[in-house]
Amino acid sequence: MAMELVGDINIMAQVGNGLAASAITAGTLVRLEGTVAPACAAVSGQVVPATGFAPYAAASGEAVMIVTGKGHKVTGASGLTAGLPVHLGETAGQVQTAAPVGGGKVVQIVGKAISTTEWLTDFSSEYETL
Repeated sequence: MAMELVGDINIMAQVGNGLAASAITAGTLVRLEGTVAPACAAVSGQVVPATGFAPYAAASGEAVMIVTGKGHKVTGASGLTAGLPVHLGETAGQVQTAAPVGGGKVVQIVGKAISTTEWLTDFSSEYETL
């Protein structure tokens, strides 16, 4: 099951957009570095953390909607633990409960789990590269 944003995107104040550097799948965590690309904790030397969540798919070169900020509910994740932080995942565009370990990986908390499959966004620019 793909991750999905819950709520009316039309009334969310924290929405931006950019052009896709490559195809973006709906329900993907993305980073913005001139263009929009999937964010991934396992990309050695990545200098831009996850900026937000792309609720809709986009082809390379197309506009991508990005939901940023705090408190937006996302469903469709797996393996989360309620009350614990949600980290940028080592699989492109995904999340995970445990912080990544190992040289060159990005550690960024992107939200907080409210169940095993749901989390609330909290995108900040704070991250650490191991």
